[in-house]
Amino acid sequence: MRAASALLLLASTAGQQMVAPGGVTPYSGGGGGGGPRFGGYVRLSEPVLGFFVTGSSIDPMNGVFGPRLDSAAATSALPPSLASTVGHGAYPHSHSGWTLAHVQKPGGRDHEWVLFDANFRERFACPGDSLIPSSGRRWSHLHRVSRVPPSEAEAAAAKTGGTEGGGGGGGAAAGGGAVRVAAEDDEDELPWQVIGLRDAARLESLRKEAEAHRAATAAAAERRAARLMLSGAAAPPPPTGTAPHAGAEDEMPAAAAADASAAREALSADQAESAAELFERAARASGGWAAAAMQLRRAQSLRRLGAARFDAAEAALGTALRAYPNYSAALLERALLMMDAW
Repeated sequence: MRAASALLLLASTAGQQMVAPGGVTPYSGGGGGGGPRFGGYVRLSEPVLGFFVTGSSIDPMNGVFGPRLDSAAATSALPPSLASTVGHGAYPHSHSGWTLAHVQKPGGRDHEWVLFDANFRERFACPGDSLIPSSGRRWSHLHRVSRVPPSEAEAAAAKTGGTEGGGGGGGAAAGGGAVRVAAEDDEDELPWQVIGLRDAARLESLRKEAEAHRAATAAAAERRAARLMLSGAAAPPPPTGTAPHAGAEDEMPAAAAADASAAREALSADQAESAAELFERAARASGGWAAAAMQLRRAQSLRRLGAARFDAAEAALGTALRAYPNYSAALLERALLMMDAW
């Protein structure tokens, strides 16, 4: 599942607004059942306008990064000592204070992609000089001595509104040569999906979509907390994780498992409508991760049926993501659905 989620996406429509790692990739659309909607290859010759990042268990890291800042303008998102090393660009997050930037490695001329948190700590890095960073396990956790002097970090935080939204993981504050220390590197924290955006309208559309998802998730959490307060029950921990645990679908009730098996057979016979109905029935008879996985498979089946069923597919994905907001495969499917809808 993560291997699929780690794929970067390309929409080579008229404007070729979404691109993939290294700037060269094919993409075949899934909607309509009539073969590829997008075809061929796109080679990038200049940096993209922004990125859509998702799939990380660190919520402030998910969302839209951009529009792009060159090295001269990057001081509005990074301390000067970092901004001066920017290569392909710096991309501030739309609201969390994080920044995705292509910067020089410490003590060398080579560049790498780095995700900085709101306190300008270097949290994750992806090697390479490509215009588009990869995703998933190509990224690694960083435990470096900070390159930012304390006074510079404080001034930059005041300028950018940082110090909030740093996300998970431990470590000292930025600056002062402090070494970040983490108890254990968690793969769920990695950016499992990265989409390059070349068009301002697409950037704004995804920003609004991400903001709406964030607002809906927050509202659902508030309603759940209110109900628990009225009932006097203890609040359960929030749902976590980016993928079902091993064997989640094996834990479904027998009737649901039978429906899921029949749905997969229907899908292999190109009977997407029947498959969608069976996956929905399996989801209703299940719970937890199994139900979310069935909703994802229902959405994938509906997307095969074309634009007339896109709203139903989005509703199925919404059900899965309300239960597990960081479900990486569902987030990937939502991006594919959005691309087919454009």
